[in-house]
Amino acid sequence: MPKQPPEEWPQISLFPIYRLKKTGDEYLTLRAAAAHVDTLTPTPDHALVRRPGDDPKQLKRLSATYAARAKTLEAGTYTRSTLFDEIVAAPRTPWDSIRQLMPRDCGRAEAPDDMVSRSLDTLIEFIGASWNPKARHVMLHSSGYDTRLIAAILHRLARERGEEWLGEVRFAAFAPEIGYARKIWAYLDWPAETWMPVYPAKAGRDYYAPCLDFATAGRWLSEAERFWGGPFLAELALRAYLRSDDKPLQGITALFSDETLKWNRLKWGTVGWFQACFLFDNPGILPGTPQCRFLLPFASPGWLKLLTAYHVPMQIDDFKLAMITKLDKSLADLDRFPNFRFSIRPIRERNLARLRTRYGQVDATRGHIDEQWISPMTARKMEADYASSWYAKNVGPARLGFDKDPVFRYWGDKNTHYLKAAIYEHLLAGGRP
Repeated sequence: MPKQPPEEWPQISLFPIYRLKKTGDEYLTLRAAAAHVDTLTPTPDHALVRRPGDDPKQLKRLSATYAARAKTLEAGTYTRSTLFDEIVAAPRTPWDSIRQLMPRDCGRAEAPDDMVSRSLDTLIEFIGASWNPKARHVMLHSSGYDTRLIAAILHRLARERGEEWLGEVRFAAFAPEIGYARKIWAYLDWPAETWMPVYPAKAGRDYYAPCLDFATAGRWLSEAERFWGGPFLAELALRAYLRSDDKPLQGITALFSDETLKWNRLKWGTVGWFQACFLFDNPGILPGTPQCRFLLPFASPGWLKLLTAYHVPMQIDDFKLAMITKLDKSLADLDRFPNFRFSIRPIRERNLARLRTRYGQVDATRGHIDEQWISPMTARKMEADYASSWYAKNVGPARLGFDKDPVFRYWGDKNTHYLKAAIYEHLLAGGRP
């Protein structure tokens, strides 16, 4: 298989391809690459280097790593380990427009008065040029500022170019934001068939159970460090829609809006540094459907040119709201269209208090949403599947303890052990794509 070409549209490569060391052949998932290896050698110590959170000490420790990684990215020689020794992960070949941006620093100059208009126009231009009307599309729809901005841009373009330009699309919303997201969707007056609430009747405990199934996780995932439950669940719910072969698949996401703006506001480094920091943080938005390639407006050349020229002149949320207001003032009305993000803290604190009251010390500091609760039945099945696995018997702890801490968090050692065990069990047993 020849080296994977760049994305169909110019943007930073932020999701990996999987390369065989022996032949150089490249595949879109770990399982597809593993299917072409006669004997697989597990590397259970493999772990992604985590991006920095809010801890300045952590950033200081990792900054040298990112700087060194950026040099190899700019040289086109960067690879990293995977769960198997015979396979490495690498970025796609970059477009020239991206390659030229790599050494540029995040913007230091004072932003012009029309920065909001320029930024909005840049996003509209990229989406308008990159959207494929003949494709089958999917967009994960929340109530956040970024989502309503992208949705409103699509709405404007569809109004200007005709509904046939939009083509076939599903707006997939998952709990606990379904009701919040639907208000935005309904306001934009999309056709009824575009709305896709993901298992709305199941919201709450065991909501994620379908994608925590050991066999399902093992078959669909390529990495174990990052469990992104909502999109994974949406992918399972959209299987029939995504797997029809009569049209290409295209997604669109507001991912990397916060990341690029934070990078700019905190003056973290070059575009290469940004890629080195956030590279592969999510190995895929829909992890089992890599052929659904996602538009990343906030990782596009035009957006990055602005952010390497100027320093964003206001706080991130204020900047987003200013763009939304300019596009559609109504969508900036938080009384009419609330952002669920501002409701989540008390939910997390309530659930953390419940956990500590019932179970004592748990490995959490920030709590969790209701959908991350696991029922006793699901916890028992997960523990049994894990305990019988090659990984549990040869590498990891014998038990994970979901019975004493029945939550599947986005981050956590228990999660990583469980998902590594599932991936290994599928692939070492000869599982195929």
